[in-house]
Amino acid sequence: MTNLTRLVVLVVFFTGLVHAQLVKYNDDAFGSGAITLDVEAFRPGADATALFSKYGVRFSGKESTPRVAEFSWPPIPVTPGTYHVVRNQANEGSSAGRPLRIDFTNAPRQVGFSLRNPGVTASVTAFDPDGISLGSVQQAAAGSGDLSTKVRLWVPAGRVISKVIIDYGSSSVPEEILDLTLDHKDRPMFETFLPQVADGELPDGLHLRTAITIVGLTNSTVTGDIRFRGADGQPLLVTLNEGDPVNWKPVNSFDDNLTITAGTSTPAVAGYAKVYTTSPVAAVAAFQITGNNGVVISETSVLSTAARHNHSGPVWEVVPSGMVGGGVVPPRYQTALAIANAAWEKNMVRIELTGHTPVEFELAPGQHKANFVWELFPDLFDQDFQGWLRISSSRPTVAVLLKTKDGLPVSAVPLESLEP
Repeated sequence: MTNLTRLVVLVVFFTGLVHAQLVKYNDDAFGSGAITLDVEAFRPGADATALFSKYGVRFSGKESTPRVAEFSWPPIPVTPGTYHVVRNQANEGSSAGRPLRIDFTNAPRQVGFSLRNPGVTASVTAFDPDGISLGSVQQAAAGSGDLSTKVRLWVPAGRVISKVIIDYGSSSVPEEILDLTLDHKDRPMFETFLPQVADGELPDGLHLRTAITIVGLTNSTVTGDIRFRGADGQPLLVTLNEGDPVNWKPVNSFDDNLTITAGTSTPAVAGYAKVYTTSPVAAVAAFQITGNNGVVISETSVLSTAARHNHSGPVWEVVPSGMVGGGVVPPRYQTALAIANAAWEKNMVRIELTGHTPVEFELAPGQHKANFVWELFPDLFDQDFQGWLRISSSRPTVAVLLKTKDGLPVSAVPLESLEP
């Protein structure tokens, strides 16, 4: 304790033969590689776990549902500010005795948060990956003129924090945090999937190319790479506008966020892409049809998706019947499915479609499969159809539905899932 701006509480105890230490600092002196997740970006009412699971963070409570909430502060100002928090609101009745629990898939060395605890002393307990307590510390109530209190939890070398419990005890005030900072000794890599990419020359002098945009979701600089994979799950060579064929491309910063294939592969190639980064990102793959002059004629975007065991989405098929004015054949609208095995193990996949017998097939490790839905359910080929498609698998998959007009993509339909 060397100055008034830092408060250190040290708890030392023995659990069996394990010597554990938890240190609390009231500052935000994290390393340069720390990731800060700001609640301000999310809408009130959103489920906190659904928002933060991408970062390897899961919120839970005892008979409570941690959600994003909004409040104004200071309470009696001329122009109050509006802030968002993760609030551990009880499902029914009082919040007393219902602590906020935060679990970390990638256990950090340090955890920090801005704690909203006006008039309430908080107890904070940390645990290691084996469920052994690293100790508990007390945080006094925030001052009447303070929006929040900064808390930084630290454990000695060789220890990590996999769970934190914040408890306001018998107080009816729900636990709240404005942000969350994770500082790892070895920073984890985050994996983002684009379930379909394509490149190549088309008839009539047209070209199909994929433009990939990457957006960072935290305040940290992003580094990593994009890895292209073919139907067999192996590296896929594509030519980028920058020059030679490659099967990967580095991602170095927020400014280096656009990758465009050249549209010159002969024959045309298709597959998917994995984006590995040091911080969570969102990615978009835009399929562009261009002329020989490079001018974009049409564009369809596919959002990045998480790997899941279950997905579902709508299927729409319109078969032309006869000709319209001037002898023009009306367009044919069909739905295509792109799916990839996100696991490096064999994966049994089951596809269900409204009113049809389910189809099952096996995907090899990393394998990618793209078909029109009628190719999986042949009786759809000459029928108009509207229905629902559901995918279930023994291992996680990534997938997207593409609506096509005369075989070319016109819109993407992200598949929904109850999994975070």
